[in-house]
Amino acid sequence: MRTNIYTTILSNKAKNKKMFALLIDPEKHTEISLRNICKLAQENRPDFIFIGGSQIIGSIDNALKIIKQETDLPIILFPSHFSQLSSSVECLLYLSLTSGRNPKFLIEQQISSAKYIRQHNIEAISTSYILIDGGKSSAVEQVSNTTPYNPKSDKELIVDTAIASELIGFQLIYLEAGSGAKHPVSKEIIEQVTQNTKTPIIVGGGITNIDGFQNALSGGADIVVIGNHLELFPEQLSDFTNFINLYNKKNEK
Repeated sequence: MRTNIYTTILSNKAKNKKMFALLIDPEKHTEISLRNICKLAQENRPDFIFIGGSQIIGSIDNALKIIKQETDLPIILFPSHFSQLSSSVECLLYLSLTSGRNPKFLIEQQISSAKYIRQHNIEAISTSYILIDGGKSSAVEQVSNTTPYNPKSDKELIVDTAIASELIGFQLIYLEAGSGAKHPVSKEIIEQVTQNTKTPIIVGGGITNIDGFQNALSGGADIVVIGNHLELFPEQLSDFTNFINLYNKKNEK
């Protein structure tokens, strides 16, 4: 593999070093706004840039070219469809929507993309993608035609899905409330998943302030993803990077 981002994730988890990913959805940016947020990312240094979106149609090569012109941060593709694959990316989350029962997003997209990933030597990190209701219908819910888990009545099911994901061999567990969610994944749910699994956990969706960011980190998230809020308020990127840097200094092993 050209990269080994997963090794970095495991190493950071072992050191109790929390990570922050800036999510960029190319469809929500003009070239100017994309360059602007990438310049801010280069200056403030989140751990990763995730690139993707549930409703992207076609190639993301142009967006990747711009991102690479403006920053040297590690880029991880966060695809919802095999058409979003690009040989310009070195790592991707190999997602399976384990909270849903639509075979298209459980295994069929993976089969369609497998040969391309292997041929282009892309690091694929197998990821159990668990969609949790964030109080608003999400693009993931609409595109995948699946129902998210209810954060109140499905707590045990969420934990069981995470445990099953670990037993199957997924390398990451992604707890997702959906882009623009009214409510992020609760600290309680993150804690319960963390207490019952050893797999690195990503948390995203609905995080709009430092309190929500801190709840995800203290709940046990290894990587916290913020996208929609920073599309609206890119100048706040430094608030989150400064906070996680201080958080890690206080909690380093």
